[in-house]
Amino acid sequence: MIRTSGRASLIAVFTAGLLHLYFSTTHRYLGSDGEAWRTAISSDGDGYYAYLTGLFVDGGLRHANASDNHFAPAGDGRVIKYLCGTAVVQLPFFLAAHAWCAVTGVEANGRTLPYQVAIGICSLCVLLFGLWQLRALLRSFQLPDGAVAFALWILIVGTGLLYQAVMTPSMSHTASFAAIAWALNEARRAWLGKDDHATVRAALAIALIALIRPVDLLALFALPVVAMDKPIGLLAWVKRQGVRRWLIAAIVLLFIISLQPLAWYAQCGRFFVMPYANEGFHWSAPKLFQVLFSARKGLFLYWPMLLLALPGLLVLWERSRLAAASILIAIGAIAYVASCWWTWYYGHSYGMRPMLDHLVLFSIPIAFLHGAISRRWKHALLALTIPLLLLQCFQIWQYQQGILHPFNMDREKYRTIFLRSGDEHRDLFGEGCASPPYAPHGFDVLVDTLLRLPEVPWQLDSADRFGPGVIVAPAELPSGQVLYVEASLRRRALDTNASNTVEVVCTLGQGGTNWYYNTYRLNDIRLPDDRTWRHWRYAFYVPAAKPGDEMRVYTVQNGTGRVLLKDVDVRISAVRR
Repeated sequence: MIRTSGRASLIAVFTAGLLHLYFSTTHRYLGSDGEAWRTAISSDGDGYYAYLTGLFVDGGLRHANASDNHFAPAGDGRVIKYLCGTAVVQLPFFLAAHAWCAVTGVEANGRTLPYQVAIGICSLCVLLFGLWQLRALLRSFQLPDGAVAFALWILIVGTGLLYQAVMTPSMSHTASFAAIAWALNEARRAWLGKDDHATVRAALAIALIALIRPVDLLALFALPVVAMDKPIGLLAWVKRQGVRRWLIAAIVLLFIISLQPLAWYAQCGRFFVMPYANEGFHWSAPKLFQVLFSARKGLFLYWPMLLLALPGLLVLWERSRLAAASILIAIGAIAYVASCWWTWYYGHSYGMRPMLDHLVLFSIPIAFLHGAISRRWKHALLALTIPLLLLQCFQIWQYQQGILHPFNMDREKYRTIFLRSGDEHRDLFGEGCASPPYAPHGFDVLVDTLLRLPEVPWQLDSADRFGPGVIVAPAELPSGQVLYVEASLRRRALDTNASNTVEVVCTLGQGGTNWYYNTYRLNDIRLPDDRTWRHWRYAFYVPAAKPGDEMRVYTVQNGTGRVLLKDVDVRISAVRR
């Protein structure tokens, strides 16, 4: 294949930067009230960022200030449960904002506008750097520039990469994507002998991958791809690098990786800890199909253009079987590990976000596919691509508008909102579908009861608002343990839409006063006619009870219509210690 002018792929990277600037300004920093910038640093990103505020604002990492869920107990204190790699990437931008505040007199608390903007600029720079490195990697295979541009556009418009970079700039995924692209590109340059310092930079990039998200090192299974077109013996290549170069690379690698043990020691007095002590993997029960194809977060359902990597691997196989096999193994390993995580859908997010880190691996076979097909097939591929890219963009808009739920999706719900845009489709689905908490030793079941109602089902209406439920006495509630509630029932409305105002309620408290009160809509799919029997299931977490607390789970009609309930089943569990 002959590489052509790089104009098309350069335009793709440049356009990605313009799109990031536009949407960051209008949606991430201004929003509808001009105050959206206040939450640019949020969610898990707040935990990564706590390294910076801890060091430069709070008086040390031991005093880092963030939400409690971003920390884990360790040693003689606690540690930020995320690794520090993302904070290392953000450090120059944070320091620039810190200096700006010192000069201008703006409050230097790590949360004011200069800091929020700095993290957005960091995300933009990291995105562009990653795309630039990927562009260089793809062009090194002597692919037509149109094929390189096509693969870049699939990543920019056909996945959640740009959305992640814009709307959650403090998260780690864009940085991981860039680090993997950088590592593979530098490894390719080192293999081809084009740069004497490429080996050291590759070591730096690999160390950064480990420091951001160690599981992303699985991408290195694809390293054989860098050896395409120049079949040198591995031992001969290693000798050609020289002892001095390998020594420098090793020093760089160890220095970067050592930052994490030092950060842990500064927080809790130990060099090695398990920051995810209460979370983990279920290796024997992977949710692989759900990760790849489900309506909840399925990789290929939400970003279908990535399926082009499959025929692309066949094209790549003809050129290098080792390269094709290594990419397939890397993607398979990554998908398997992602599917084994206890909360395999990864909380509130658009699409299967851990796979964003590894988009580089998909882009290589996609570029090879485009570069190998004839002009006629390219036109057919473009005709397929455009509507699917538009669908992906529309789904991002749905997600942003609250039509597409962050995690409570299934096939029926997906069909309900498919191509829907009206206000009546916003916030349709509740959040009562949480996966079981991580429980390596199983669960202690506190309640497991089927409330066998009489032949005539229980009727809720304005006169009898409260339905069946359970009460867990204080003596039966363990303290300090998060509870997991699973409830199911069948319901039928006698008056149209009457079930829309029925809720499942869960409370914790004592003496008639509840400190915890949460509700879940009975109808997380609001149908035009709810007068048929339907089965509903709920699963949700309840915070740890306090000594003396009583727990209640029950149903209540907050409206006036009549609703029938039967087969109410409630199971309440606590993680066994």
